[in-house]
Amino acid sequence: MTYKAALTRSELNKIDYEVATNADRFDKRQFSSYKKASKNLRRIEKEQESSLATVNEFLTDVWSGLYKMTPEVREEVNPHLTVNKKLMEHLLSNESFNQYREYTKLDDLGSIIGTTKYSYAALEWLEEQKQSNEDLKDAINQLQQAMQNQKSDPNSSSDSQNGQGNSQGDEGQLETLKQAQQALQQAMEDALNDSGNKLDQALAKADSEAKADNESVKQLLGDNAGRGKPKPSTISLGERVALAERLTKNKKLKNVAEWAGRFKSIANKKQKSKSSASHAKGGICFGNNVEQLLPTELLLFSQKSTKLDFLRRFSEMETLQFQPKGKQVEGKGPIIVCLDQSGSMRGLDEQAKGFILALIMIAKKQKRDLAYIPFSSELGSVREYTKGKITTNEIINIATNFLDGGTNFHKPLAKAVQFIDKSKFKKADIIFVTDGAANVDAGFQKAFLQKKKDKDFSMLSVIIGSNNSAKDGVLKVLSDKLVLASDFTNENVVNSVFTI
Repeated sequence: MTYKAALTRSELNKIDYEVATNADRFDKRQFSSYKKASKNLRRIEKEQESSLATVNEFLTDVWSGLYKMTPEVREEVNPHLTVNKKLMEHLLSNESFNQYREYTKLDDLGSIIGTTKYSYAALEWLEEQKQSNEDLKDAINQLQQAMQNQKSDPNSSSDSQNGQGNSQGDEGQLETLKQAQQALQQAMEDALNDSGNKLDQALAKADSEAKADNESVKQLLGDNAGRGKPKPSTISLGERVALAERLTKNKKLKNVAEWAGRFKSIANKKQKSKSSASHAKGGICFGNNVEQLLPTELLLFSQKSTKLDFLRRFSEMETLQFQPKGKQVEGKGPIIVCLDQSGSMRGLDEQAKGFILALIMIAKKQKRDLAYIPFSSELGSVREYTKGKITTNEIINIATNFLDGGTNFHKPLAKAVQFIDKSKFKKADIIFVTDGAANVDAGFQKAFLQKKKDKDFSMLSVIIGSNNSAKDGVLKVLSDKLVLASDFTNENVVNSVFTI
């Protein structure tokens, strides 16, 4: 079940409110729990309450318009929802809103992001109209007064509709209320006719921002960040909403997300290419891999007279199949990433963080343990991600923290060896990324090389930038492979790292 912030009993009792769309009680309960998880939605509700008393109902309507498969505006609504109804009619006929809806149907996160953007744009337009449009302002005030008069009249009650009470007085008030509602409907239509283009421009901007934020979250968390029924280990909606809202305010985080998306796309292509190569057809052998079966065996399976014999041979792994080329990988080992964060790496920091996050996402997809060791002259916050599982707070910390300072190779390498000594990191791959050079004493080098032999692990070093002297330093001695590149997009870098 998709995570939503749990509602208290009193909050559950408050969700039986009327709305202008066909959102039912379940929809309202669902939205209320989403709103509880979103600081931005709660902020909009608080800030815009003076502009629109029914702002909570409007937020519910906007979310319903984005999330539901077939949202509709009710033909008849309570007078106090008149403004909501006219705004929702405009939204559901707006081109950008409907285009965005194609991405948000049954997508909880995308709908929340869109609700934040679209509702804010519409409410800002409404507030501006109330300030400049006297007819609209008067119509709103008259409706509010008519509703207040009906509410405060002691002779007005539900009994009067059954032939009791002051029938004549009630009819007069109802007529006044009806006229006020009609006047407000007309005033809203006039306002939309006169300045609807301005509202549409604001909605188009909201659409652009919502799509960008939605894409950034997907780049960090995967394409299914907002859809479907996630596994228990999946990052909760509350965390995903918090990440989306941080992305809106933090330009660096957004840039890192873009890099992570680009590197993840490259990594996926490299992994698929490697997988295809390992499954290329070679000779003939016995087995029961359906994908590798010879066409003649498939023909025998399709014939009644030979089907039983085929099934017997298949169960005993005696059917003929193509033999894959290359070594079949039984499983991929852990990854240890040492990332240089000295002052000279600042210019490539966003790219580097995107690169690291893409590696973590690949580790998660492949269920590989990953250790992250940021370093400069000292070690940063070292983290271990079991099966690549990572929280949004850790994503934010990786993306936004930078150590600065000098360069020390001994400390990150010694820390990597500590991980290697753990049984779960046996036969790990160390990826060491730096733009500089540093000395490591001969005793440690000797011990490190012996540890590589004993524990059967490998080390790939990536030297970024123009420091040519680094290629002949200690990393050349300690590494199984050394890659030189100007930045992380270099073909040699992505080929070496993303096919490990």
